[in-house]
Amino acid sequence: TPLLHDLSSQLALPGTSSGEAAPLFVRPVSFTLKQITQSTAQLKDTNSIIVSFAANADIQGTGSAIVISGLTGTNTTNAGGTTRLNPVAADEKSMTVESIAKLGVDVSEYFQIDDEIMRTISISGDTITMDRAQARTSGTTHFESATAVRRNMTTLYNGLSATGTSARVWSVSAAGIAQMSFASIEDEIVLIQKISFNAATCTSGCSLDAGHICSCAESTLDALTFTRGVAGTVAVAHANQVPVTKINMGTIFGLPLTKTQTIFDIQYFVGIMSGVNRFIQVKHEIMLITNIDDGRTVTVVRGQA
Repeated sequence: TPLLHDLSSQLALPGTSSGEAAPLFVRPVSFTLKQITQSTAQLKDTNSIIVSFAANADIQGTGSAIVISGLTGTNTTNAGGTTRLNPVAADEKSMTVESIAKLGVDVSEYFQIDDEIMRTISISGDTITMDRAQARTSGTTHFESATAVRRNMTTLYNGLSATGTSARVWSVSAAGIAQMSFASIEDEIVLIQKISFNAATCTSGCSLDAGHICSCAESTLDALTFTRGVAGTVAVAHANQVPVTKINMGTIFGLPLTKTQTIFDIQYFVGIMSGVNRFIQVKHEIMLITNIDDGRTVTVVRGQA
């Protein structure tokens, strides 16, 4: 009986084409999906690069690894790095990475492996002792050659009410937050008014200058005082360990910006971390800064890029 070759049917598998349902058809091993996208197109924003891939064969074994290299053109002088690690069980509190220098974390800073975020407690050589399952993620097992990535962030300590104007966080420096700059807490944006490092913890109703009847203890936590719900966002309650991240932004000061206006004031200019011959984005328009006067008045060339 002659062998009938089906040259028209298509298998119900991703990346296949007509004719591959034929008997004894062998397809070379390859990636059926290779895609790189970004989380935002906003200038100076914290941007996550998302890599998606799928293969037409199983990728198995503890020694298997996919390495992506050649990312160029970024302007990130202190974005942190990546490094690979030895296997880590779900309940382990320490691990050894390929290079702590590549990872770029210090004590009380954050890093991510797969979907889990961790916070460093101590570092010895390339061995990290850490708090697991931070920022409301879950602890899980991570296999050899998984990638650890630094995260510029901190987390809330004991949450934040919808009307609160101050909160404690684990580490301001881990997120790079500065006074009179902006930060995001979930979908809410706040303006940082005051930062207190290692803010003392006092008994209820007390303060550091209230006298001998009060008791205050030293703390490793930092305190933030802020204006809630800025830039059109809404103040809502936030749970314990919700991430707090820096946002590089300012606001247009004064009258609305006209279509032809090239000189205007930026309130909280320090927050956008920009300068002469660098670009800013206002809504969907990109502008080139050509001059800065008095630390907040900018002259721009409109409609760039």
